[in-house]
Amino acid sequence: MASGLNARFSAEQRLRIFDGFTAPIENKAMVREESYFASRAEPSYLRLAELIEESAYWTRDLQRASAQAMRLVLVAVALLMGFTLWHAMSSMSTDAQVSLARVLVAALVFLLSSDTVGTMIAHKNAADAIDDVLQRVESAAARGYTEPDLLLLLSDYNAVVEGAPVALPGIYQLRRGKLTRRWRAYLENKRLTELT
Repeated sequence: MASGLNARFSAEQRLRIFDGFTAPIENKAMVREESYFASRAEPSYLRLAELIEESAYWTRDLQRASAQAMRLVLVAVALLMGFTLWHAMSSMSTDAQVSLARVLVAALVFLLSSDTVGTMIAHKNAADAIDDVLQRVESAAARGYTEPDLLLLLSDYNAVVEGAPVALPGIYQLRRGKLTRRWRAYLENKRLTELT
């Protein structure tokens, strides 16, 4: 988001940022934000707002999709456990039923210990918090993109994203095409609304 205000980091800040990366960045080409974001506004608070808006739009969707995927996993496991238990009660001997009950309890303990429910809730809460950020972008636009609004908005957005769980693996690849089309339609609708 540094290009939103045409900010430049000092050498010490850049080193601190690069040292904080957990993924390897050696031999990777440096890419400017213009390659990722749709905003072509000149560096200003307007550009910063557009960068926050686009990033929040995509992140909110990925968090929601991750929450839905976790919900589907929970429902599938619950249905499988229910069906297995029903089948066991109707057709197995007592010893087999006890063994199966132990396996089902172990599976339930695994689900609870891996905090599947907590992760699902964290994804949903992150999506809701990011949705609030998107609404605040509209409020900042109505007030003329003032510096305090945008800096607070950027700070709040960063706090939400840093506290949110990472989107589930594969969610981005599954959603990329549809989300790209929705983002373009959103931008077109926004431009038409601004013209009227």
